[in-house]
Parts: sequence; C-alpha cells; structure tokens
Amino acid sequence: WLRDAEGNESYYISPSALLRVAALGCQIMWEQNMLYLTAEKKEIDANKDYNFVERSFEKLSVSLPNMILSMLCCACLIICTIFSDIQYLMCIIEYTIVTGIGAFFIPFILFDGTKDLPRKLVPVFLGFVMKMIVMNIIMFFIFNELIVHVVQIMTDDAGMNWVTFAGQIFFCFIAFILAANGPKIAQTILTGQPQLSMGEFVQMAGTIAGGAMASVRAARAGAGAVKETGRRTAQAAVD
Repeated sequence: WLRDAEGNESYYISPSALLRVAALGCQIMWEQNMLYLTAEKKEIDANKDYNFVERSFEKLSVSLPNMILSMLCCACLIICTIFSDIQYLMCIIEYTIVTGIGAFFIPFILFDGTKDLPRKLVPVFLGFVMKMIVMNIIMFFIFNELIVHVVQIMTDDAGMNWVTFAGQIFFCFIAFILAANGPKIAQTILTGQPQLSMGEFVQMAGTIAGGAMASVRAARAGAGAVKETGRRTAQAAVD
C-alpha cells in the first residue's frame, strides 16, 4: 500500500509494488528462457551428426526466435504496467486535489447565498468515489494476474513459445485497455450507459501501431542525421 508522510498505510495500492512484480516476472522469464536455450545448445553440441555449419544454424534457429519473443513480452509487460501505474496515480492525484478543494466549500452550505455551491459538489464527490473504487478493482485484478503470471513462469521450463507469447500479449492488452478505460466503467455505473466495446481494443492497437511507426521514423531520422554528420566531417577532413 502507499504510505503517507508519517509512514502510515493508505487505502491506495502502491504503484511501485506493481512495477516491481512486473519487473520480477520479466527477470524470471528471461532467466528461464536462458536456461532453456543453454540446455538446447548443449543438446545440439552433443549431436555428432551435425557439422560446424549445421550446428551453428541450429543454435541460431533455436535462440533467435526465443530471444525476440522474450524481449517483446518483457517490453510489453513493463510498458503496460508503467501505463497502468501512471493512470492510477493520475486518478489519485485528481481525487486528492478535488476533494481537498471541495472540502473547503462544505461550510458554505450554512449560508443561504452560497449553499448551492456545496450541493453541486455532491455529484462530483460521488463520481470520484466510484472512479476510485473501479480503478482499485482494476489494479487489484492486474496485481493478481501479475502474481499468477510470475508463478506460472517459475513453474514452466519449456522456454518461450508462441502459446506463452500470445498469452502474455493478451494479458498486456487487457491490462492496458482496463487501465485506460477505468473512468468509462465508472461512468457506466453512474449513467447506466455501457461504454466499452471492441472499439477500445481496436483504438488501443492503432495507438500502439502509431507509436511504433513514430519510433521507427525517429530512428531513421536519427540515423540519417548521424550519417549526414559523418559525411560532413569526412568532407571537411578531405578539404
């Protein structure tokens, strides 16, 4: 749990604890995959039917896909956990600020000229209470799934495969969508109008794809700038 300035536990889940569990899961996943690859390479080395080229190709064909899938799983898990923590922290900060400022206006309900202002704050407080309840439920769900994820990784010695990869990516997508749309779920409770559908998943996939394309463009631009700088430096040296 989050702690206040005096070290007392609050009613909020600690985002750092959630991130530590995710990082622990990634570390265990990576080490388990390394142990699996080491065993596979020893088995390939023990096979006398392979020559040097065939043995090298077999090692590469075993290690490269596992390494790529493991890195993608770890990156997605950490990124989605960080995003969920940021969303949860923004809810806590917003709730604390609004309730702190709103509490200042509560005594004004005693005066006829200002009693309407505190009354308008009642729906605001109710909305924030429902939002925090929903976000806490979502964070508990993510926390529980992360713990289950870590336990499964510790008991699984088959290395990274497409089944494990698909399961981890699906969990990351669900965590991302729930954390991003937690306020919409609270709005559903207050208004009675459903807010979530397949559109949120498609929108999230588009956001991730757009971010990936932007990263690729930035990397290309950086490589072009480095290349141009090197060319100018070489030309200056020649001149």
